[in-house]
Amino acid sequence: LYREVAAYFAERHADLFDAAPWPGLDRAGRISEFVTLRMRNWEIIAPLAQRVEAYALSNPAATPATVTLRRRASEHVDRFFAPELDRLTAARRTDLASTRDVLTSAEAGRTLTDVHQRTPNQVRRAWIAAVATLLAGDD
Repeated sequence: LYREVAAYFAERHADLFDAAPWPGLDRAGRISEFVTLRMRNWEIIAPLAQRVEAYALSNPAATPATVTLRRRASEHVDRFFAPELDRLTAARRTDLASTRDVLTSAEAGRTLTDVHQRTPNQVRRAWIAAVATLLAGDD
């Protein structure tokens, strides 16, 4: 059931996983657009993802649903930052894409708001700065 719900959510909100940056955007523009989508993802998908993750702790059958959503999110990073990632080795590309994915995940958003008491605007600002810093390290 959880796999079906996750698949439905991924299909229903495909724009959050499949969106590509507007053509011609510079790096700063792509970062801003990416973070905007991640913030929307956090608002829309996070409640379901949190339930699936909690359920998966006691029921391993739900784990594939969580993995599928995370994999789609990671692939989204690859598309948004292809110009930066394409010139890296496969290992470095995977490391940076997965780090950016986790950094801007719903779980990270919850931690920033619940534990560190950051507002959504502060989270957005922090995510933009962090992604920009990671990408600058690729130059």
